[in-house]
Amino acid sequence: MRRLVWVAVGIGGTLYAVRKAQQLRERYSPPAVVGRAVDDLGERASTFAERARASVASFGDDLRSAAAEREQQLGSALLAPGQAAPERGARPSRHDREQARTAARWGAEPVSGSAVPGQDPRVDDDDVDGDLPYSF
Repeated sequence: MRRLVWVAVGIGGTLYAVRKAQQLRERYSPPAVVGRAVDDLGERASTFAERARASVASFGDDLRSAAAEREQQLGSALLAPGQAAPERGARPSRHDREQARTAARWGAEPVSGSAVPGQDPRVDDDDVDGDLPYSF
Protein backbone atom coordinates (compact mmCIF):
# COMPACT_ATOMS: atom_id res chain seq x y z
CA MET A 1 0.00 0.00 0.00
CA ARG A 2 2.79 2.34 0.86
CA ARG A 3 4.38 1.83 -2.55
CA LEU A 4 1.08 2.48 -4.27
CA VAL A 5 0.76 5.86 -2.52
CA TRP A 6 4.23 6.87 -3.66
CA VAL A 7 3.54 5.70 -7.19
CA ALA A 8 0.37 7.84 -7.20
CA VAL A 9 2.31 10.83 -5.82
CA GLY A 10 4.97 10.33 -8.51
CA ILE A 11 2.38 10.08 -11.29
CA GLY A 12 0.59 13.21 -9.97
CA GLY A 13 3.85 15.16 -9.76
CA THR A 14 4.83 14.05 -13.25
CA LEU A 15 1.45 15.04 -14.70
CA TYR A 16 1.70 18.43 -12.98
CA ALA A 17 5.23 19.02 -14.30
CA VAL A 18 4.27 17.95 -17.85
CA ARG A 19 1.22 20.21 -17.81
CA LYS A 20 3.24 23.22 -16.64
CA ALA A 21 5.91 22.50 -19.28
CA GLN A 22 3.25 22.43 -22.00
CA GLN A 23 1.82 25.74 -20.80
CA LEU A 24 5.26 27.33 -20.82
CA ARG A 25 5.97 25.95 -24.29
CA GLU A 26 2.68 27.33 -25.63
CA ARG A 27 3.20 30.66 -23.90
CA TYR A 28 6.68 31.20 -25.32
CA SER A 29 6.20 29.72 -28.78
CA PRO A 30 7.00 32.14 -31.65
CA PRO A 31 3.37 32.66 -32.77
CA ALA A 32 2.24 33.39 -29.21
CA VAL A 33 5.08 35.85 -28.59
CA VAL A 34 4.39 37.62 -31.89
CA GLY A 35 0.67 37.74 -31.14
CA ARG A 36 1.24 39.31 -27.73
CA ALA A 37 3.72 41.80 -29.20
CA VAL A 38 1.29 42.81 -31.96
CA ASP A 39 -1.57 43.21 -29.49
CA ASP A 40 0.59 45.30 -27.18
CA LEU A 41 1.88 47.42 -30.05
CA GLY A 42 -1.64 47.99 -31.39
CA GLU A 43 -2.82 49.09 -27.96
CA ARG A 44 0.15 51.41 -27.54
CA ALA A 45 -0.29 52.84 -31.04
CA SER A 46 -3.96 53.61 -30.48
CA THR A 47 -3.16 55.21 -27.12
CA PHE A 48 -0.38 57.25 -28.75
CA ALA A 49 -2.67 58.31 -31.59
CA GLU A 50 -5.35 59.45 -29.15
CA ARG A 51 -2.82 61.42 -27.10
CA ALA A 52 -1.31 62.96 -30.24
CA ARG A 53 -4.74 63.95 -31.56
CA ALA A 54 -5.62 65.55 -28.22
CA SER A 55 -2.27 67.36 -28.11
CA VAL A 56 -2.67 68.75 -31.62
CA ALA A 57 -6.22 69.91 -30.85
CA SER A 58 -5.04 71.54 -27.64
CA PHE A 59 -2.16 73.22 -29.47
CA GLY A 60 -4.56 74.57 -32.11
CA ASP A 61 -6.86 75.98 -29.44
CA ASP A 62 -3.94 77.57 -27.61
CA LEU A 63 -2.61 79.03 -30.86
CA ARG A 64 -5.97 80.52 -31.83
CA SER A 65 -6.51 82.07 -28.39
CA ALA A 66 -2.95 83.48 -28.31
CA ALA A 67 -3.38 84.92 -31.83
CA ALA A 68 -6.66 86.56 -30.86
CA GLU A 69 -5.11 87.98 -27.70
CA ARG A 70 -2.09 89.31 -29.60
CA GLU A 71 -4.34 90.80 -32.28
CA GLN A 72 -6.29 92.60 -29.58
CA GLN A 73 -3.05 93.90 -28.01
CA LEU A 74 -1.80 95.16 -31.36
CA GLY A 75 -5.16 96.73 -32.17
CA SER A 76 -5.26 98.61 -28.87
CA ALA A 77 -1.64 99.74 -29.33
CA LEU A 78 -1.98 100.86 -32.96
CA LEU A 79 -5.50 102.27 -33.20
CA ALA A 80 -6.24 105.82 -32.16
CA PRO A 81 -8.52 106.27 -29.14
CA GLY A 82 -12.11 105.87 -30.24
CA GLN A 83 -11.16 104.35 -33.61
CA ALA A 84 -12.94 101.10 -34.35
CA ALA A 85 -11.00 98.09 -35.55
CA PRO A 86 -11.70 97.09 -39.15
CA GLU A 87 -14.01 94.12 -39.59
CA ARG A 88 -12.55 90.84 -40.63
CA GLY A 89 -13.27 90.06 -44.25
CA ALA A 90 -13.86 93.73 -45.11
CA ARG A 91 -10.61 93.80 -47.08
CA PRO A 92 -11.12 94.07 -50.85
CA SER A 93 -10.21 91.10 -52.98
CA ARG A 94 -6.82 90.89 -54.68
CA HIS A 95 -8.49 91.47 -58.05
CA ASP A 96 -10.14 94.68 -56.83
CA ARG A 97 -6.88 95.93 -55.29
CA GLU A 98 -4.94 95.30 -58.51
CA GLN A 99 -7.68 96.94 -60.55
CA ALA A 100 -7.58 100.02 -58.32
CA ARG A 101 -3.78 100.19 -58.59
CA THR A 102 -3.94 99.95 -62.37
CA ALA A 103 -6.65 102.62 -62.55
CA ALA A 104 -4.61 104.92 -60.29
CA ARG A 105 -1.53 104.38 -62.43
CA TRP A 106 -3.39 105.37 -65.63
CA GLY A 107 -5.49 108.11 -64.04
CA ALA A 108 -8.81 106.35 -64.55
CA GLU A 109 -11.64 105.35 -62.27
CA PRO A 110 -11.54 101.73 -61.09
CA VAL A 111 -14.33 99.52 -62.36
CA SER A 112 -16.72 98.71 -59.58
CA GLY A 113 -17.76 95.16 -58.86
CA SER A 114 -20.75 93.69 -60.62
CA ALA A 115 -24.12 93.97 -58.94
CA VAL A 116 -25.14 90.63 -60.46
CA PRO A 117 -22.75 87.73 -59.87
CA GLY A 118 -21.31 86.41 -63.10
CA GLN A 119 -22.15 89.53 -65.10
CA ASP A 120 -19.44 91.96 -66.21
CA PRO A 121 -20.52 95.54 -65.32
CA ARG A 122 -18.48 96.89 -68.25
CA VAL A 123 -20.78 95.21 -70.79
CA ASP A 124 -23.89 97.13 -71.71
CA ASP A 125 -26.54 94.62 -72.80
CA ASP A 126 -28.84 97.36 -74.09
CA ASP A 127 -26.40 98.22 -76.86
CA VAL A 128 -27.06 95.67 -79.62
CA ASP A 129 -24.11 96.76 -81.71
CA GLY A 130 -26.45 98.29 -84.27
CA ASP A 131 -24.15 101.22 -84.89
CA LEU A 132 -21.13 99.03 -85.66
CA PRO A 133 -20.37 97.99 -89.25
CA TYR A 134 -19.59 94.47 -88.04
CA SER A 135 -20.96 92.00 -85.53
CA PHE A 136 -19.70 88.99 -83.60
